Amino acid sequence: MPGLYSRCASFSVGQAAAVAMSPDGRIAALATGDGIVRVVEVASRQVVAVLPSPRAMIDYVAFAPDGRAILTLARAQREVTLWRSADWTPAAPVWTTILPGHRYDQMFGGGLAFAPDARSVVVSPGTDLFVLDAATGAVRASSNAGAAVLDVAYGLDGSRIVVALPSLAAHCNHVPNGGTVALFDANLQLVATLADLGSYPGARGIPAFRASPTADLVLVAPGAGDPPGLRAFKLSDGAAAPAPGLETLPLAFTPDGKSMLVNAGDVLQRVRADDASLEAVVTTGSGNGPMAVSADGSVVAFGGSGSELLRIWRTGEGAVTPVCAAEPPAIPGPASLSADGQLLAIPLVDSIRVLRRSDGAKVMWLPASAPQYTRVDLSPRGNYMAIGPARASTGGSAVVRLPSGAPVATFAPDSSGWLDFLFTPSEEKVYSLGKRSAETSIDAISFASPGKVTSRAVPAYTTLLGFSDGCPVLYAASRGAWRSCGGCDDAPIAGGQPDQNVFGLDNAVLSSDGMFLAVAGSTRGSGVTLWRLRPDPAPVLTIGERANEATWQPMEFPVAISRNAGRILTGARYVGSCFGGPGYEVYVRDPETGMVIDALPPGLPAVDAAVHTLAYGPQLWCAR
Repeated sequence: MPGLYSRCASFSVGQAAAVAMSPDGRIAALATGDGIVRVVEVASRQVVAVLPSPRAMIDYVAFAPDGRAILTLARAQREVTLWRSADWTPAAPVWTTILPGHRYDQMFGGGLAFAPDARSVVVSPGTDLFVLDAATGAVRASSNAGAAVLDVAYGLDGSRIVVALPSLAAHCNHVPNGGTVALFDANLQLVATLADLGSYPGARGIPAFRASPTADLVLVAPGAGDPPGLRAFKLSDGAAAPAPGLETLPLAFTPDGKSMLVNAGDVLQRVRADDASLEAVVTTGSGNGPMAVSADGSVVAFGGSGSELLRIWRTGEGAVTPVCAAEPPAIPGPASLSADGQLLAIPLVDSIRVLRRSDGAKVMWLPASAPQYTRVDLSPRGNYMAIGPARASTGGSAVVRLPSGAPVATFAPDSSGWLDFLFTPSEEKVYSLGKRSAETSIDAISFASPGKVTSRAVPAYTTLLGFSDGCPVLYAASRGAWRSCGGCDDAPIAGGQPDQNVFGLDNAVLSSDGMFLAVAGSTRGSGVTLWRLRPDPAPVLTIGERANEATWQPMEFPVAISRNAGRILTGARYVGSCFGGPGYEVYVRDPETGMVIDALPPGLPAVDAAVHTLAYGPQLWCAR
């Protein structure tokens, strides 16, 4: 694989993102929140193969009509991969295609599917639409460049493609709010527009449809203000057709087109496609998640989370059977790594867990009332962990000892939402920055006297960056960065910016050895400046902004610096008062030139001291 880093571990499955059934109903392919596909043998309830991408997060999965191949789509990375049944290993996919367009773009839906003859596939990562050659992955046709796509499906034995195209027009938050259901031929030539729900400010709902795989029929949901009942059209030419007696869209047609699955609260019904007469019914007992059906409709797979990660309904039986289970999903947000990268702390829905990176063994499991805690910070050597509450909580912060989880110190509640923790390198003391009275302060607790808290005021919007020569390094945009050794502070450097600038807490980072500082500018074009902090503070490199795009003008900010500034990681984001634009990759840069030597997913990952291991929540990326 190209690049310095690749995904190396997953410590939380998450919830089901997509599920596919083999035509014979024996195998389910489950794509989960960790971006990995697990191939599950239904009868034995065993994972028989794993399909991971070393540098992408898989969202969608589909079986070939003959059941001998699996197609996967990683929407953010726009990566489509075909895997054969004999090659279900990471080393031997049949082909991988990177779709044209902006990686990490706006993603509101998309999808993928095989044509019934298995010679082509239709795919959308959420923007744009493509038909690929199933044998080679080559792009045969494309359409709607730059447009959002909510759903896509083949119909009428593969001769037609139906697409839900939402409008994103808006005053501020650009999310689907209207749009069209469009009918294309197999080469993505427009045949007809089946429904038009308008756009902002007069949108009449979100476009949605269900296309029969075999019959000359597509069902379209009515818009707001339309008469009740589904609209029906012919797939052949887009003309109106008689609609079945259903008030809402079915969840799916069975692949043979003979039946439909209809949601009725916590009950799922299989009805005939021609007259909507009832064929089978089952109580599902949970909310709607991804679903897939065998070729004849006799086996239905449901994706979920936790104990209901994957369930199966054999329509000749009266109950849904659990097949796969997992721990509750991780809470979205930052994880924490020890300095050596060997311990990972992640907040889950029901607990906080500290795991050993080498084998995933639990070092500590701390029950928590969801979502009581959303901030965790491991000490450098992994002997302690600081825990911060959710912003809405009135509770204080705690420091616990590992592996027992016993509390050793507490801090008063923070009212600012700018909570920060910092352990000394030798772990004899912990600092916490927050607003715990009328002003922002740094509170410190020595583990030799955990009941005694010392406090001193600091400017608002100050953050704790790390340690340099035994002293904490603080940063406030207007003042800059400075070493604060009790009553003796160094002169600040790299300041002079508005306190509440566009990047909030992402303005500055410090290398783990305390020798280098990286600071973002507050205006477009100012980039990121790398400073030598010790022994003589001085700027050593300015990293310019990445190239403008047609709509967005991304601004650069620092993410991490390794020891001796061997690697510099920077991110970028479009900054505005409303919609934040597409995501931008984290660039790994050469410190001598600032040139990009690798590109990683967007975000603010936790890093170890060497910036060798990066934690995007419970998923790790490792340098090779």
